[in-house]
Amino acid sequence: MDVPYKELKQVILNLTENDDPVLHKATVDKHFLPTASFLHPIVNIKSAPDSRETIKQVYAVYKVLTKDVKIYFQNITIDLENTRAVVELEESVSASFVPFGLLHVERVKIITVLDLVKDKRDGKYYISRQYGAVFAPSFML
Repeated sequence: MDVPYKELKQVILNLTENDDPVLHKATVDKHFLPTASFLHPIVNIKSAPDSRETIKQVYAVYKVLTKDVKIYFQNITIDLENTRAVVELEESVSASFVPFGLLHVERVKIITVLDLVKDKRDGKYYISRQYGAVFAPSFML
C-alpha cells in the first residue's frame, strides 16, 4: 500500500465481501509479506517462508463457509509511523456450513490489528501480521 489509511478499507472489503477467489489470492499476494503471520481465535499461522500461501488458504475456506458478508467499518486507527493499524468493524454474515440451511448473524463485532512494514525497495507498506478478536453476537451470550 502506498497510503495505508486510504487503502486499508478496500483491502479488507476485497478479502471479505467480494466472492471472487482470484481477487482474494491477488489481494493477499499484493498486501501481505511472504512471511506474514495470522492469529485468529481458531487459526494460528506462524511467520515462516511462504506462510502467506497458508493465509490465502484460510481466506479461501472463510469464503466457502460464509455467504452474504457485509462489513460495517466503525473505526480505523493507524499510528504516525504507519506500522500498526487497528480496525474496528462489524460483520453481518451467513454461515453456510450449518446443517439444514443458513445461519445469519448480524453485526458481529471484530477488532483486527495489522502490523505493517515499509519495504525499502518500493516504499510500499505490507501486512506482516494480522491478529484480532471476534466478540460473540448478543444472542450467544
